[in-house]
Amino acid sequence: MTTLLRARCYSTQFYCQAQESVRRTRREILFLGHGIAAASALSLPSSPSARKLYTNLEEAREAGEARREEKERAQGPIITLPSGIRFRELDAGSGRTVAPGDVVSVQYVIYRLNGMYLDSLGYGNEGKDDVGDVLTFQLGGRTVPRAVELGMEGMKLGGKRRILVNPDLGWTQESMQPQPTTAAAGRRLMNSFQKPLLFEIELVKISDGT
Repeated sequence: MTTLLRARCYSTQFYCQAQESVRRTRREILFLGHGIAAASALSLPSSPSARKLYTNLEEAREAGEARREEKERAQGPIITLPSGIRFRELDAGSGRTVAPGDVVSVQYVIYRLNGMYLDSLGYGNEGKDDVGDVLTFQLGGRTVPRAVELGMEGMKLGGKRRILVNPDLGWTQESMQPQPTTAAAGRRLMNSFQKPLLFEIELVKISDGT
């Protein structure tokens, strides 16, 4: 009995170490995958029937890397613009291409790199009555984070991108849009503006700026 308990303890120790390794990898590549979905996909299976207890840490790392690579392939390409802004093209869209000076209407979700949800508009998250609502601004008007404007370069109507927003190109002024949609979102964003964020944006309307 003592030997069996000791073996189970060792297995549990290796399993926990493997989980921590995968969590570290997950934090490093969350930009490459969807914040919450990637976090789930890169975690070790949690159901009792599907869980695999790794007795070798290297084996656990390789399994985590394999899941990460599979998730990345399914997410689409990472693109770096001449400005240095990086984004993932989630949906290329099929309408007209946006141009500086256009008035655009977008829906969005904001995450931290660890997958923590911060705020959104247009999707009814957190029980909000905002399905279909949009944020409207003029591209190039400097009313939204600069990284968002730059990250929309070449974007087509109906397209969807996940843009990496670093603090120096983020909410550099208090008046910048989007503003928090709820008090809870305001608290979360206030604690996150000085960190790199993920801005997932969907382009739903383009109008001429004239």
